[in-house]
Amino acid sequence: KNIRYYIYNYIKKHKEITRYMKGYIMKDKINILGLIKDFIVVNIGIFLVAVSYTWFFDRIGLVPGGVTGIAMIVKNYYNIPLWFTDLCLNVPLFIITIIVKRKEKGKELGLKTIYGILATTFFLWLTALFEINLTEDILLISLFGGVCAGLGLGLVFASRGSTGGTDLIALII
Repeated sequence: KNIRYYIYNYIKKHKEITRYMKGYIMKDKINILGLIKDFIVVNIGIFLVAVSYTWFFDRIGLVPGGVTGIAMIVKNYYNIPLWFTDLCLNVPLFIITIIVKRKEKGKELGLKTIYGILATTFFLWLTALFEINLTEDILLISLFGGVCAGLGLGLVFASRGSTGGTDLIALII
């Protein structure tokens, strides 16, 4: 037998994971290509969001909303890296969300959100290593940053992903 058979039988036995994998299970097969496609699209989206925050918004001191915006304020006042502050703010939110919504959302919330938080942290760290200076015009920087952030978040949400942050606050409420 092949690996798809074992994965399918495992998922069939565990109903919580079956809800999480709902879009990827086809008749007696797992849609591995669908999983890989969503993984790639989520990574591209999170990379675009990190680019917009570090290369555009943070460079001119423009603070977007949400948890990453709070992390940017902390970075500007205390010189703590953006990725570290973002991670430190997201972990308690994730724990609170799991406690409040564990019965409703189950594994779906946990796996995708943990991955989203870790990937966002990694890409914020990675993009901060490179200093890119495209233009000095504040209007263009704001426009490019907004387009990158909007496109990135659109890709993440279209693939049923999450970047943590205010997504978690919305789930708690």
